[in-house]
Amino acid sequence: MRTLDDLAKKLHRRPWSVVKMLKSRGYLKRNGEPKKRTIDAGYMTKYCYIKNKGWNLFLDELARKDSGKKRKAIKKIVPEIYILNETKSPPCSLCFRYGNMRVDAFSTKEFLQGTRWRYLRNKDVENKAIEILFSLGFIRKEGKFQYKGNKTFLFAAEELLRKGFRLFDKNEKSLCSSKSISCSVSYGIDWFNVSLSHDGTELSSFVYNNLNKQFFEANGKKYLFPESLSEHKNDIQLQDGNLIIKKENWLSALEMSSEMDAKGLEKFENLFKKETKISFTKQQKKILRDYQITGVKWLARMHANGFGALLADDMGLGKTLQAIVFLSQSGIKSTALAVVPKSLLANWKNEINKFAPDFKVLIYHGSDRKDNTDFENYDIVLSTYATTMLDIDFLIKKKFSVIIFDEVQTIKNYKSKMYEAALILKADFKIALSGTPFENNILELWAIMRLLNPKIFAKRTFFMRNLASKNFDKIKSAIAPFMLQRTKKDVLNDLPKKTEETLYCTMDDDMASTYTALHEKILDEISGTADFSAFMTSSLVLESLLKLRQFCCHPSLLPKGMLPVKLDTSAKFDVLKIKVQALVEQKEKVIIFSQFTSMLEIIRKWLSSEKIKTFYLDGSTNNRQDLVDEFEKSDDGVFLISLKAGGVGLNLVSCHYVFIYDPWWNPASENQASDRVYRIGQKNNVFIYRLITKGTIEEKVLELQDEKKDIATTLFSGLSTKKLTAEDFMQLLQ
Repeated sequence: MRTLDDLAKKLHRRPWSVVKMLKSRGYLKRNGEPKKRTIDAGYMTKYCYIKNKGWNLFLDELARKDSGKKRKAIKKIVPEIYILNETKSPPCSLCFRYGNMRVDAFSTKEFLQGTRWRYLRNKDVENKAIEILFSLGFIRKEGKFQYKGNKTFLFAAEELLRKGFRLFDKNEKSLCSSKSISCSVSYGIDWFNVSLSHDGTELSSFVYNNLNKQFFEANGKKYLFPESLSEHKNDIQLQDGNLIIKKENWLSALEMSSEMDAKGLEKFENLFKKETKISFTKQQKKILRDYQITGVKWLARMHANGFGALLADDMGLGKTLQAIVFLSQSGIKSTALAVVPKSLLANWKNEINKFAPDFKVLIYHGSDRKDNTDFENYDIVLSTYATTMLDIDFLIKKKFSVIIFDEVQTIKNYKSKMYEAALILKADFKIALSGTPFENNILELWAIMRLLNPKIFAKRTFFMRNLASKNFDKIKSAIAPFMLQRTKKDVLNDLPKKTEETLYCTMDDDMASTYTALHEKILDEISGTADFSAFMTSSLVLESLLKLRQFCCHPSLLPKGMLPVKLDTSAKFDVLKIKVQALVEQKEKVIIFSQFTSMLEIIRKWLSSEKIKTFYLDGSTNNRQDLVDEFEKSDDGVFLISLKAGGVGLNLVSCHYVFIYDPWWNPASENQASDRVYRIGQKNNVFIYRLITKGTIEEKVLELQDEKKDIATTLFSGLSTKKLTAEDFMQLLQ
């Protein structure tokens, strides 16, 4: 039997409220009994005289009629969050707005009572809103939702606004998104000037006065505090009504402004307004190309604005020349220092004599270097990375006008002693030169930026955070003002064509079967290793790869007794001999690069037997420049060069045929080698041949090269985001 309590529950009212409503509508007498009338005319008359059963039927029909005909649904339902305090993990109330009615998310009501209608709650919409809260890191706690997410509450709050929620503070004042705040950035002498506004109202001072809060109020409106400002609040100052960020906090300004879609920050050329006029001599104008003049002016502008500079032009575009001309024209009065690889000392001396003949040059290197330490009597001091490391206690006492780090990738490991020594050298201005500033890992790029601008790039956090999220655009934006990079394709329309070709060399049956046996033996050794991870981090894995690569070059490179049969021939060597002989007969000069000096010795013996003029250079060669000059003047000959020794500092434009005898998994190393020939001064088309033994590990090396090139182009030429991993090794060995 239906009771008054049942009806009250059905109508979401209290019993006394139901009775009052029934009396007001004329359904009950003053004593609570039903009157002799019906809900509608003529309906239920027969039930009204029966006090007990009739009363219950009357209530039942009333509930059916009232809850049926007068129900409506509201289409627009808005979830509302009420933030109850300003802690980092605040409790929040969730309500839903149905028109002008509001209901708590935890309410058990099925309907909302209006003045005339009752409205059915939409559980689907409400549940979806609750799911959004859970996905952002909210949890249920004591009838509220509390934020426990991994990111900041401000991030979660902005996401809720973006997804259609409305936000209120504990006093039920509506909160505006920080995304509605306009941000513009300009650059002063030593700082960034950040201006914030909304609808014509300047907000900078309000923001600064509430740096430690979640919200701030201005001109009657309340805003969520910009998350990016909150993260960098320690770098912010207030001056003349604007927010000021010092130039050494460039990364803070960049992150803050990019997240707030700031106007002006993308125009990097406007950040460095201080220009220095340079008057080039007639001789320099005659020698310098337009892009090199641009490079010299860029170095001068960076110097004037107090920022270190990375000149990262392609190899062969004259980075050394641009640096020397800058030194000669920048009005620098005190001594400069150039730190270079040992093999490039003579080349630097020659270049300075050629392009800045008035410069007094001191080479600070060798056992007798301490005999002359009066640097003040010289315009430029040349030294090596190793010497700098050994004499850092002496050199740190010197203050140079400019320090140039040539081939700066030489000290790419920021944990090395050479890098640490270079980092603490003192100078008013630092320049880094490199055609490949980042070969294997993005932290190499950070290390260079830190070397040049230690205050700005003091920590690697920015790089690591954006690397993890694959946000390469932010990294690119961060380094762009401090780096100038041009490719040959960009600036040299008159450079001859470069043709690259891979020559696949097929093994005969004996060599193929022997390679297969060696490969299987190595795989058996790996599978039999108890601790695979330990094996992958040991030198054994490199030795395994080395054996296979040496076999591809020539089986005789392997230790005696390692192979079941003795092989005196090599598919690759046979192809090389045919190609080189044909070129020599055409009176062409040839350069051959290999990583293995033992392989170069085999080639040299063959060239000698054929009475072909031979030039040889490896890491032990002392008279590099003399050897290069001799080859350049010669009408013929084959130059054998170890890849490591010949990757930098050589100008070999008299030759235009290059053979890369064995591939390396880092394509930048090979490019360094080929760019010894394909550079300014080259008049002929250049041909690069890579020799690959088919069906071997060398094909896998090519695949890995392509993979790393794909990663590199994600950012810009030469940058790879990973080192050679265990997965890479296994890819090569399979």
